[in-house]
Amino acid sequence: MRSRKLGGIYQLRLPSPDDLSGVMTLDEARWMASSAPVPGLDQDPAFLAFVDGDGDGRIRADDVRAAVDWLARCLKDRGGVIDGEAGGALSLAALSFETPEGRAVRAAAVASRGGQRPPNTTAAAWSAIVAVREVAWP
Repeated sequence: MRSRKLGGIYQLRLPSPDDLSGVMTLDEARWMASSAPVPGLDQDPAFLAFVDGDGDGRIRADDVRAAVDWLARCLKDRGGVIDGEAGGALSLAALSFETPEGRAVRAAAVASRGGQRPPNTTAAAWSAIVAVREVAWP
């Protein structure tokens, strides 16, 4: 993990997917904010609802940690997570088939394609996978 100074404030950078695991141990005093109101964030509402696991309208450090932990259980290869190499899609080959979360995301991806079982080398759009929250989110 690295930081950079923007506008007089140091901000955390995650240049590689492996840096995501560092979020789990990052001291909360190092977070720019320990809580953010969901309505004030410029992001896909379905994604924000997914990260706001308790549905209280605020994304807290623990919500981010829970989302990172869930992602780690879903994927065996985090290669495209940060840089968006797949253009908003997830390669099904990146999913872990050894975890219930990984299998649930794959099932959602297959369902989003009309029930067809695509080969592992194909991808599914993130927007289609967001529906997995009810199945795989603890």
